[in-house]
Amino acid sequence: MAKNMPSHDATNGPGETMNGATPKVALVTGSARGIGLATAKRFLADGWRVALLDIDNETLNRTYNSLTRSDAVIAIHCDVADAEGVARALAIVAEKFGRLDALVNNAAIAIFKPILEVTYDDWSRVLAVNLTGPFLCAQAAVPLMRDSGGGAIVNITSISGLRASTLRTAYGTSKAGLAHLTQQQAVELASWNRMLEQRVAEQVVQIERVSRLKRFLSPQIAELILSSSTYEALASHRRQVTIVFADLRGFTAFAEIAEPEEVMAVMREYHATIGSLIHEFVHFYYIFPDLQVSVGISQA
Repeated sequence: MAKNMPSHDATNGPGETMNGATPKVALVTGSARGIGLATAKRFLADGWRVALLDIDNETLNRTYNSLTRSDAVIAIHCDVADAEGVARALAIVAEKFGRLDALVNNAAIAIFKPILEVTYDDWSRVLAVNLTGPFLCAQAAVPLMRDSGGGAIVNITSISGLRASTLRTAYGTSKAGLAHLTQQQAVELASWNRMLEQRVAEQVVQIERVSRLKRFLSPQIAELILSSSTYEALASHRRQVTIVFADLRGFTAFAEIAEPEEVMAVMREYHATIGSLIHEFVHFYYIFPDLQVSVGISQA
């Protein structure tokens, strides 16, 4: 059974902070202690909100009460092998936080016995928690992730899933199955993965653009350019833009000690970054050994 434990929820509504930003949300199973708890703490340190899920109600309660950011945490008592309980747990996450960005399937159990002593109940329980649990949690989490704009699922496996050893018949088999389940999930969700990869690629391009612009322009001008998809925002700043291009301090010193290929690489990057802006806002520009002079259009 899934049960929402007492928590100090923020009063600004699901997923909202005092400054209006929307923090990301992670659900970590088996998070009352150990690796799961360490993972949850890392999410909290990075500003995420976290749903702790564990079958050990007493330890879960103590863990919840020990966290300093209890306003950003909910604790859910749940058996990951219980399909109805998992569904209720995800409903609680949706109600409290309004989104889900990451699922960490960490909950697992191990029963170490010689193969001939492993009972049917032993086998069934290990497979239910270690393999069926991640399947159920992912199946319930993906719709909420999709509605949140995408997310990531991390399944914690083990070396025992790759290498057989004694006393681990059920555990090793469950972890090997989990490794393959992870591949199945990746294939099934490939189209969503591509959308996520595209968004990540776009963000990387934007970050690189910011870095290049701030290398050659003042922060104010760089931010002005980044705030618009075109250069229209610079229309009232033509004089300022012209002046910006009139200074490449230190270039001569760099050129004297650098290899010619390095000098040309810098100049290529410079023109690739702001060349179109120069041509739009500047009539003529000349490059001298330590100074680039631009003659701009004055409309001020």
